[in-house]
Amino acid sequence: LAYDTSEYIRDELQKIYFRTGLCLVILLIFVALVSRSWRYMLTIVLSLGINLLISMAVYAFVGISIHIYTLAGITVSIGIIIDTSIIMIDHYARFRDRSVFPALIAAISTTVLALLMVFLLPETERRNLTDFIWVVALNLTVSLFVSYLFIPALLDYMPIQNFKETVSQR
Repeated sequence: LAYDTSEYIRDELQKIYFRTGLCLVILLIFVALVSRSWRYMLTIVLSLGINLLISMAVYAFVGISIHIYTLAGITVSIGIIIDTSIIMIDHYARFRDRSVFPALIAAISTTVLALLMVFLLPETERRNLTDFIWVVALNLTVSLFVSYLFIPALLDYMPIQNFKETVSQR
């Protein structure tokens, strides 16, 4: 063989796995340092896990295959997913309502609509980025459902204790 593309793909996949792992570690360390609560961290980790599991099921249902671009889309969307979870956790723990949800919809909608601008690119560039966009859009949409349904249910079952007092002391 003059050129083996499997070596290139293997190297790229290893880079993506490393970057995804590093992204998760950095984000979770940051959340742990700021929150200083194991229940808060557990809520973030559980909501992220549920989000990714539901997203994988949606990928299978819709027919999106996992490859380099979709893995990159998952990596990019993890930070936004965690951000959505943090906003809902903080709001629901303080006020016990979901009134922040319209703001979450607006934030996610602007991100997804900005990504859809890729469809205005020339065909050669658009072909490579289509799965990336769909993965990010699906992940963010699923994050809305998780933040609206799962996080309040989890916080009702496992409340973050003394949340108002902890926040006011900072």
